[in-house]
Amino acid sequence: FGLNRLLLGYLSGDAQALWQSIEPYPAMDASNAALIGYLADFIEQINRYTHQLAQTNTPQAWHQLLNRLMADFFLEPSEWSEQNEPLIDNDLEAHERLLDGLARWQADCQSAHFTQPITLETARHAWLNRLEPHRLQQRFLVGGVNFATLMPMRAIPYRHIYLLGMDDASYPRRQPPSDFDLMASRYRPGDRARRDDDRYLFLEALLAAREKFVISWVGRHIRNNQKRPACVMVSQLQDYLDQFWHSQNTEKASETLTTHHPLHPYSHPYFSNENPALFTYADDWRALHTQLEPAAQTSHECPAENLPLWRPERSLSPKMLGEFLRAPTHVLFKERFNITFPTQDGNLEDHEPFTLNNLELWQ
Repeated sequence: FGLNRLLLGYLSGDAQALWQSIEPYPAMDASNAALIGYLADFIEQINRYTHQLAQTNTPQAWHQLLNRLMADFFLEPSEWSEQNEPLIDNDLEAHERLLDGLARWQADCQSAHFTQPITLETARHAWLNRLEPHRLQQRFLVGGVNFATLMPMRAIPYRHIYLLGMDDASYPRRQPPSDFDLMASRYRPGDRARRDDDRYLFLEALLAAREKFVISWVGRHIRNNQKRPACVMVSQLQDYLDQFWHSQNTEKASETLTTHHPLHPYSHPYFSNENPALFTYADDWRALHTQLEPAAQTSHECPAENLPLWRPERSLSPKMLGEFLRAPTHVLFKERFNITFPTQDGNLEDHEPFTLNNLELWQ
């Protein structure tokens, strides 16, 4: 109705008489004729595509219809003005992405031999979804390998289950009480406890494994190589295995099932094939061990002639005799081969003195 008033106002000029119950819109001169024409064409296109898009079509028909829609509502890149170049670059990129996404969707439908009629919602989702950047989605149980945290009531059976980081200080997880938490200091039966929940989660994970259940923890200290125990639940599981199961050899059942991995990836046990549980994908180190094995198997015999008897050129002092008794090998290398070993100084002081006394100067 409004468009008819605008058109009638432009055609009638100054006359304000009604025509078929339509009152012309006043003040419509020739300068507004182009704008009215664009508006009328836009409304006509909207009405036509509203009727066409409400129907179901095959992917091929949707591809043709959407291409016509792009051509009717968007100018070709060659017809764009050269003004506002940054905006034009962004619009050109969006225009190309729309056409490219539509072409790729049509090619996928042809590759899949999909020719069934679909609605506009399905076609729009398949087309515009290709324009969105890929983003990580935390979906549950996708793919062959799933990484997740232990959660209650999520113990779904799996063939292989691996628990990582089951150190003594890491599991069960510690939850320090908050200052405003009055329930932590007044524990009552039935209150939730993080340690009890973690024990139950460990049991759920053990029962969910169907073929293999692997537990990993840091068994050696990184600095002094001292043995570090696993968490309490793993230690209890080891005690249970030792009590009710027996291995074929004299070792405990828990020791038979435990694999001690070397510290370095180039360690010899990884390439000796003595323990099937120790393997590595670092083939570069394997080639190095293959070259060293023949050299290690070659026997190095000592020369037949012996060193002549050592006759010191001077008499031994008490100091030299003490050094020989403390480290005879060092004295041998020093006197016969002229090889000296660096002396180990005492403990270094934390602070270096700026002035020395007479004893320190003499030393």
